[in-house]
Amino acid sequence: MKILSEVEKRFPHVARNITLMWGCPEFIDYINKLIVDDRGGRQGFPTEVLDEMLFLHRLHITKHGELSVRHFESTLWR
Repeated sequence: MKILSEVEKRFPHVARNITLMWGCPEFIDYINKLIVDDRGGRQGFPTEVLDEMLFLHRLHITKHGELSVRHFESTLWR
């Protein structure tokens, strides 16, 4: 029996995207967009889900560094 995280249970499409982007520069940009609402009028994630996403954000930075796609693109042609 597999134990699912809150993200997997409540937002399986987000969990799939996190899995696909793990270890890639796109992950930081994706998770930042989920955590910080810049579209307004949105309800936001439940606390348990947000806590998991923040944990994954920190873990990804610890394991893979803080590079994002924007950073990668800005240094590509230097």
